[in-house]
Amino acid sequence: MLGASGERRMLGIAARWADEWNCWSTPEVFARKSAVLDEHCAWIGRDPRTIRRSTQAVLQIDGSPADAPAGVVAGPVDRIVDVIGRWREAGLDELIVPGLHGDADQARELFGRFHTEIRPLLD
Repeated sequence: MLGASGERRMLGIAARWADEWNCWSTPEVFARKSAVLDEHCAWIGRDPRTIRRSTQAVLQIDGSPADAPAGVVAGPVDRIVDVIGRWREAGLDELIVPGLHGDADQARELFGRFHTEIRPLLD
């Protein structure tokens, strides 16, 4: 079975026409949906590696994971690195980190910390 009705429709369209597929996700949701996309690709004879895969997440460095709403990865640097690593293991090509919360100074601080504290641990 190729997943729920939304997955059958949208991931089928992505398999046939998309160069890149994106969804808001957790690593587990991303892995499941990515596997469904692979099934759709196999069904139509497309190499699934020809579709780039991305997700996005709001980051709260040092935030409380227990208090984080859906779509937010919160916690210490090592937890955020672990979550990003699990996305990568599931086949993620690109992580998009939107600066949705706070003002410009808070966004600069977030992206600065991401660049200096998290990014080096991902290589």
